[in-house]
Amino acid sequence: MLEVPPPAIEARRLGRVLITFALLIALFYGLTLTSFYRETPAPASLELSARLAAGILSFLGEGATAEGNAIRSPRYGLTIGEACDALEPLGLYAAAVLASPVALSLRLLGLLGGAVILLSVNQLRIVSLYYVGIYYPRAFDMLHTEVWQALIIVLGVAGWIIWARWALRVGSLRT
Repeated sequence: MLEVPPPAIEARRLGRVLITFALLIALFYGLTLTSFYRETPAPASLELSARLAAGILSFLGEGATAEGNAIRSPRYGLTIGEACDALEPLGLYAAAVLASPVALSLRLLGLLGGAVILLSVNQLRIVSLYYVGIYYPRAFDMLHTEVWQALIIVLGVAGWIIWARWALRVGSLRT
């Protein structure tokens, strides 16, 4: 049978988790303000997102190519802009996972799984926006800024909740 810790211990644990989360978020956003971030990982992430999406679109018969952070095809072209690479939702998700009070192995597993899911859904987002641009161009801005951005953020939060419930259950089975 599991022993329930006294409320004071739970409050301190929650306080540590929240402080750790806040510090990790501050570190993440501080990093995004540096010239290193803006010159190296950010453009590389945008270019990788464009190459992956162009590959998917070519597989689907679109003849798409990537040039830097731009996707071009005979039918349509779009540019992957800042914040369209899912790094921000991934940073928030990673901070929540890393701040969680479970074993490091479970946190690393959560980071890997969450990153794969968020980055894959972001590729789905880019590919879907390509087709929206072709078939429903008037809906592009709304789907891009209001629907997909909200969905990616909700996915990150929901993913963390699902992972945290699983990790806490698995972690309690080990003790």
